[in-house]
Amino acid sequence: MSIIKRFWLPYASYDMVNIKNWLEEKAEDGYILKKMKSNFPVFLEAERGSAIKYHLEPTVKDRSKPPEEIIETRKQRGWQYAGTLPDFFHVYYADKSTSEFNHQPEDIAHKLKEKLRSDKKSLLLQIPLSLLIVLSDMINAFRSEEPLLWFYINFTWFHIVILLIFILSNSFKILAYLKLKEFVKPSEERKENGETSSVIKVLGFAGDALIMLFLLIFLYQALWGDLSKDGAYTVEQQQGYPMQVLQLTEDYYHAQHSEENDGRSPYVWTRSSLLLNKQLYSSYLSYEYYRYNEFSVEYYCGITEDIRESFQRELVEGIQKTEKGSISSEDIDGVRVIYLKTHEMVYSFYAFKEHLIFMRTPMDFWSVEYSASYFEAFQEDLKTLEKGE
Repeated sequence: MSIIKRFWLPYASYDMVNIKNWLEEKAEDGYILKKMKSNFPVFLEAERGSAIKYHLEPTVKDRSKPPEEIIETRKQRGWQYAGTLPDFFHVYYADKSTSEFNHQPEDIAHKLKEKLRSDKKSLLLQIPLSLLIVLSDMINAFRSEEPLLWFYINFTWFHIVILLIFILSNSFKILAYLKLKEFVKPSEERKENGETSSVIKVLGFAGDALIMLFLLIFLYQALWGDLSKDGAYTVEQQQGYPMQVLQLTEDYYHAQHSEENDGRSPYVWTRSSLLLNKQLYSSYLSYEYYRYNEFSVEYYCGITEDIRESFQRELVEGIQKTEKGSISSEDIDGVRVIYLKTHEMVYSFYAFKEHLIFMRTPMDFWSVEYSASYFEAFQEDLKTLEKGE
């Protein structure tokens, strides 16, 4: 029983000269082609030094398989049909003593030019489409009034990976196209030898693999990414966040609206980004004096103190662009406290090293005592936050 083996075909499908030579080298090594494939042709093990030669005939209308009568005619002349690479060529083999028959050279040139046109169209479509996918998430930054804030809060390793894959995949595909363009030239005009197509094949494969990875990552992010990086929890479920501040906000709100909330715990949302590795947002909404009032508490932990300071500065400047108000600041026991008071809201910032608490409080509910209690709560939280608990 003959042993079947597969070998990697190191040349592009249109490189008929090198593929023919490669098949005959395999025959010398004792492997006769059983079924032609574009990447891993199937071989039958035979005696080493088999006197076999191959003929590759360009496909015309019979793109996937030649008609049975042609196969039979070739067989009568001593040539066995061994398979087809669709849209490229049919493969026949025979004993070396069998008489030759030749294909028309213009058929091969036509195939190569056809392949070049197809790859060019593919590139012109692929690059803008993949760029659109890359920018589909980050386009929110450019639509935002504060693009830099969007990047601080939302930019993650996902965006870096997607950008790198986009750059590499399209670079490989462009290089493969340029190599093919060189390969199509007459042999006397080429800058490289006949093995150029092996480089083209590797570059094309690398580009296709990266594009597939690109699409899989994007699909995963679109369907499940938000669930993996964001979460909605009750205050009691938080670990490694400013628990005292959150609990104080909840207690304060419940004290003001106990009959409305019936003891329910509001939810808080957490996420992370490349620059702010911890983020938390908690919002409380109440209806007073025929209008809605929103209390919110946000916590951010920058990867460095400089990142936190830069982010805080962007927050303050963003508020000042849209609302007029007075600003005051002071340092208390190493904690930087900033109050930005507008007509309806008080924006409070409590900062220490990488940690930042940002609060929005309706002016009607804010007081010095209220602020002092939050400062004390933040100081208590720092004892655990600094330990990383």
